[in-house]
Amino acid sequence: MGMFPEYHDTITVANVKRGQLPFYILEITIDFLINMHHHDYVELLYVVEGSGIEIINGKKHTLQPGTASFLLPHHIHEIQGNPASPLRVYCCMFDISVLFGSRFDFELVGRLLRSGVDLPSFVDFKNEQIEQMNSIFSSIVREYTGSNFGKFTFIRVKLLEALLQFARELQPAAQDEFRPAHDSQKRLENVIQYIHTHYAEKLTLETLSKKFNLSPPYISQGLKKLCGEGFVDYMHKIRIGSALSLLSSTDMPVADVAVEVGFDSYRSFTRVFRKLRGMTPSQYRETYINTDDIASHFTQG
Repeated sequence: MGMFPEYHDTITVANVKRGQLPFYILEITIDFLINMHHHDYVELLYVVEGSGIEIINGKKHTLQPGTASFLLPHHIHEIQGNPASPLRVYCCMFDISVLFGSRFDFELVGRLLRSGVDLPSFVDFKNEQIEQMNSIFSSIVREYTGSNFGKFTFIRVKLLEALLQFARELQPAAQDEFRPAHDSQKRLENVIQYIHTHYAEKLTLETLSKKFNLSPPYISQGLKKLCGEGFVDYMHKIRIGSALSLLSSTDMPVADVAVEVGFDSYRSFTRVFRKLRGMTPSQYRETYINTDDIASHFTQG
């Protein structure tokens, strides 16, 4: 078990030129272990063939044809490939700003922002859905490697189609009719993006208010309507979600985990952790730490 998850510099790999969609897609085969890691980009992974195990923020699930996983920036995950049945996957990586293209996407984005927080990070598509998803990703790859007119518009449309299918398969979330005023909508979107990439820093409603020229009540109300939580609770969920992964996937000291995810004190971290999880961070680590042998997952049943 390593001390720290690896940081993957996806922005450099993407090598996005000015004016291009901050996006890239890979079709890869995985028959090995991809160590625990995180990155700045959002990731949508879709399995075409093979089997394996994925661990996202400390939660394990099986990878099989039709499985799709969605990770927000800096969600920590690991993939355990199976040499006897290599995974063939499509891996889409894109900047979180891609999600905020229209005010009509708020219902979709609101659900996606809950993935890995209070909604699952993966779904298993079945039958006709698999055929549909296979078609979507194949068309994205063809367009990505070509030079057609409107290439990046096409890619974003198909990506949103895949994300919409994913979001519809998540457990039901409360319908969201909130629409922020047009003149401040973009700034609220920027606030959410900023929170997801700077949650480990010292963030307050007041500092966000000054940075984005929005009132603290507006930011808090917008977060509650869109993400289901006010500012403080939303920050706590993101930070504790990151802590769960570090506790279950590393041997980093608990006090260091508290600092790593943005808490000012160990006492505050423990108090919030107990409130959300019903136990202390140390108890969580003792109870939920994964010590199973990788090979055992491919021999069960």
